[in-house]
Amino acid sequence: MTTKFRESFPDKVSVLAVIHADTLEQTISNVKIAVENNLSWVFLINHRINWMELVEIFWKTREEFEKIWMWINLLWHNLYGTINEVGLMQMRWCRVDWIWVDNPEIKWINPGYDNQDIIKKRINYLWWKWLYFWWVAFKYQPEVENLELACAQWQKYLDVTTTSWPGTWEAVNIEKLKKIREFSGDHPIAVASGTNDKNIIDSSEFADIFLVSTHLNKQWDFLNLDPEKVKRMKGVVEKLNGR
Repeated sequence: MTTKFRESFPDKVSVLAVIHADTLEQTISNVKIAVENNLSWVFLINHRINWMELVEIFWKTREEFEKIWMWINLLWHNLYGTINEVGLMQMRWCRVDWIWVDNPEIKWINPGYDNQDIIKKRINYLWWKWLYFWWVAFKYQPEVENLELACAQWQKYLDVTTTSWPGTWEAVNIEKLKKIREFSGDHPIAVASGTNDKNIIDSSEFADIFLVSTHLNKQWDFLNLDPEKVKRMKGVVEKLNGR
């Protein structure tokens, strides 16, 4: 695995708390819950607010938590828009550690349309030291007909291969995860659906990172973490990491 990846994620298994930012107070409160339980990686995403409001919340949250690893997903923004906006944030001394893009505009599914190199050059031109997380065989995306080819293609352009099961709350299929690991070698793999403090035990044999929202949140409340659920997850992850 890359040095850049291991600098961010030194443990065998890491859990990222996904926080759906709504207000600054709500975001900071939830980040505190994650940090108090040694989940020092947080993923901020917008749903009910626009991406400009998320940028402002991220900025002020970063001022409160200078040392933790923070990730941003500007929902409804494409790759170029995200890169440009996050680049401006960093130029103004707001550190962003990772970016997620729902629409990376990489059309590997269609062999006749290949713009990967253009996009990679664009990212490299900006020289920011982000980790890039994009999806392979991911929820609500076109079905992958050749998983081996998809894994091979994506490794050229991203740092972490991220997969899921068809729905947001559904746990990833272990057989599918095994195949992705087989086709990916030691390339980092993340899971972004349905992970809880029980199924992570089996999934952690084949994946390195788990993005968790639903099973860390309060029941029927996608905006707020449940401290008890976060605490339970922390205990399981520490055991998986031999502590």
